[in-house]
Amino acid sequence: MAARPESPVVSFAGRPPALDRTARVLLVRLRSIGDTVLMTPTITALKRWKPDVDIDVALEPFCAPLLESHPDVRKVIVIGRSTGERVRSVPALRSARYDMTVNLSGGPTASLLARASGAPVRVGFAGYQFPWLANCRVTSSSHVWGRTAMHTVEHQLALVAGIGVPVDGGLHTSLQAHPDAVASIDRRLADAGLENRPFAVMHVEASFESKRWPAAQFAALATRLRERHRMTAIAIGLNAELVGEAAGADGLAMAGLSLAETMALIERASLFVGNDSGPAHIAAAFERPIVVIFGPSNVDLWRPWTPGPWRVVRAETASRVSAADVDAAVDAVLEEGTA
Repeated sequence: MAARPESPVVSFAGRPPALDRTARVLLVRLRSIGDTVLMTPTITALKRWKPDVDIDVALEPFCAPLLESHPDVRKVIVIGRSTGERVRSVPALRSARYDMTVNLSGGPTASLLARASGAPVRVGFAGYQFPWLANCRVTSSSHVWGRTAMHTVEHQLALVAGIGVPVDGGLHTSLQAHPDAVASIDRRLADAGLENRPFAVMHVEASFESKRWPAAQFAALATRLRERHRMTAIAIGLNAELVGEAAGADGLAMAGLSLAETMALIERASLFVGNDSGPAHIAAAFERPIVVIFGPSNVDLWRPWTPGPWRVVRAETASRVSAADVDAAVDAVLEEGTA
């Protein structure tokens, strides 16, 4: 990732922001688990720039557990999904008296919430819907970095780099599991006889069928992990039937974990293997050895963003990814992790 430009490359509506007076920032990041994890380097960049800045994050309810324990987040503002809930969240946003909001989502709801916060500096991309709701508009991430190809992390970092916040290398994703979830997972692992023993986590679900490796393939992988690496595979996901099928005879099924428990389990894993989805980014944030199975998604845009060992295995659809390629990727990340 390139360092920030020497001067802000931004299209301003109004005066440039007085960054030296920024004490409280609201980041608006609606939608998915993966997007939320991939915004954490932006949090790190802001804290490196001003260690005393207070950072709040507006998230939808299902994503809120991701950042509730993050050491650099002062408060998670939960934004309900109904119109009424979103309207009722506005007084709390305004009462916080933010100096700056950064809209990391770009949709109309996020733009309206950023404007409704009352922050005097409202940062967004010029190409967003309703761009006039932001008074500090970054022209584009391509303009900031001087190239068109970039990761989602870099795209989001461009919003703060574009207004002059220092953005240097070494900005990785980061998470912290909640102590209650850690205790819950410790009990589950002890009950399964896996306390202080290596295990792999297999996340077997994905948002689309084209991104999902077959459950039978995961079940066979669980057998190979036991035989080749003396490692129990724990299959996770919300669909109990699918998770049970994926665990097979040699794995363990843990369906229906909360998001906080999923984080705690992945943090303790010796290996993560999963489809291109949010839990893969959780594993990257915890720097676990990772193998991600990709179908049609853009790997350059959504690959793991981590200093830990990782491999991507891909085909036109995830179902066409071969077991041999997954095995080779597993061997490679485990070897790197050991080294």
